[in-house]
Amino acid sequence: MSLLPKNPVGLLRALRRRFGSATGGGWGMASSGSATATACVDRQAAGRLRLKRLRVLSATGDAPARRISDLAATLRKPAVPCAMLMPAEDYQVMFMPGLPVAQAERTQALHWRLKDDLEFPSDEAVIECVTVATQAPGNQHELWMVVVARRRRVYELIAPLRAAGVVIEAADIAELAQRNLAMQCAPAGRTVAMLTLDSQRGMLTISRDDGMYATRQLDPIAVALASEDEDRRESLIERLALELQRTFDNVERQYGAGPIDRVIVQCDQFTEAVLAGLARDLPVPVQALRLADFLDSADPALLEVAAHSTLATLAIGAALRFDPEPLASDALKAAA
Repeated sequence: MSLLPKNPVGLLRALRRRFGSATGGGWGMASSGSATATACVDRQAAGRLRLKRLRVLSATGDAPARRISDLAATLRKPAVPCAMLMPAEDYQVMFMPGLPVAQAERTQALHWRLKDDLEFPSDEAVIECVTVATQAPGNQHELWMVVVARRRRVYELIAPLRAAGVVIEAADIAELAQRNLAMQCAPAGRTVAMLTLDSQRGMLTISRDDGMYATRQLDPIAVALASEDEDRRESLIERLALELQRTFDNVERQYGAGPIDRVIVQCDQFTEAVLAGLARDLPVPVQALRLADFLDSADPALLEVAAHSTLATLAIGAALRFDPEPLASDALKAAA
């Protein structure tokens, strides 16, 4: 998705085109209350994705102007387009059956459909959607993942960076950055669940290729996992597995998405315990996100940093929207 304030149509245009046309790669940027991660990804001549740069900047201690200056200096080397992930509190995600309108009329139809459901006037909103075909028994239609943001807030978020000379091409969302990562981890045409957990946030996405079937925020479980002792942690993982399975059952039943092919897991901590518990309690394969399976780097330490940081991982996912070849690797295609 993209929330660029050039004009109302362009604000969310990347929802309609999951990746940009830049062949020189691009930056992804993800922020939390305590840090900002930036990642630059391109595709090498041999076809492999490459992590060129990765930096995690603390959001504490420095004045805002200094932090913007540091970010701008990072994002200008190399000077390629950047996709900035919006803070979760600044947008809404909802799922709904597709409306019977032409694609050119989709945005207008969504403004009309949602005008009574928003907390602000619909003419102040930017609205777009990602679509995926569904084939539930006796019910074949499109499912729309609709994203809504307030235009004024988008301006406020990107203005400081643009003023500092950063080429912000897209304001994206974490759910789609996570989908971009999932696309690299399974053969085309498979339904994939991906779970990220850190000390403050848990997020589940279920996707097939570039389409989205479901997203869930699991923040209370993520916070509890980070704060409870080892004895309590096992019961929390059991609860997590139950929540995941309920979501899987609902997606398979409601949308005819087929069985979940695999669950990809990215954790800041307790990775082995989470993997072991989910593998025990879920009837589908569970595996850790292995960035090195699809991503090279001249500095192996960068991949090691990313492997232990969900924030850095999401920044990489945001940067993947600029990849001109978004589907999984040849090895994964062959595995299909």
